[in-house]
Amino acid sequence: MERLAAAGILDTAIHDQATGEGVLSFAPAYHQLLMAGRNPMDEPGFRDAWLTGDPMAVRRWIEREAAGLPDPAQGKTGGRDR
Repeated sequence: MERLAAAGILDTAIHDQATGEGVLSFAPAYHQLLMAGRNPMDEPGFRDAWLTGDPMAVRRWIEREAAGLPDPAQGKTGGRDR
């Protein structure tokens, strides 16, 4: 879980040991990719970053890819041409 959080995939991970229930929430940039219909786990660039073992490489990939998506609040791109 810590690696997923460091990589910018998970924002919140809560587990209640008494009930076994839990809550996971995605980090904003990763969530933005998912909402745009992308599946980062299927993308070669994501997999390459993940295989480095460096969570910051994964985070940089996620943030770079999310920056190029339209801003849902303003309907504008994040500054990267696609």
